[in-house]
Amino acid sequence: MTIGEAIRQLDVIKPNAVDRAAKVRWLEEVDFAVYRELVMTHEHGRSLIFNGYNPEDESGADDKLLLAVKPYDRMYVQYLACQIDLQNQEYDLYQNDAALYNQSYDDYAKYYNRQVMPMQSGGLHARTWNGGERKCICPALNL
Repeated sequence: MTIGEAIRQLDVIKPNAVDRAAKVRWLEEVDFAVYRELVMTHEHGRSLIFNGYNPEDESGADDKLLLAVKPYDRMYVQYLACQIDLQNQEYDLYQNDAALYNQSYDDYAKYYNRQVMPMQSGGLHARTWNGGERKCICPALNL
């Protein structure tokens, strides 16, 4: 999923008046969490760099891939929905959307943990391979 796709999906299911830059910053929050909590704690993570997104970049930001793959990329729209609910002080909706987001993030974390060897102190680790083919689990970082 790209930044533009996530924002468009949100705007269809939850019309809102929040500006695009705020939504990009929220998506960046999610991907910094993915990067810090998952990528950096697994093999090859320390050699990968994630610099975030430029919310002011109107031209190319929409085409940037977010870190999580399908079907786990639904967490981005759920997180955006949480933030909209919070901004609108709709706390019951926020709790529901937050529960959905937390479950989706947890599902992705479990998937990531199954696919990539956690980092261990010292030594080298082999890449995760499935049937001789490397499975793409984080396309934006080419994992």
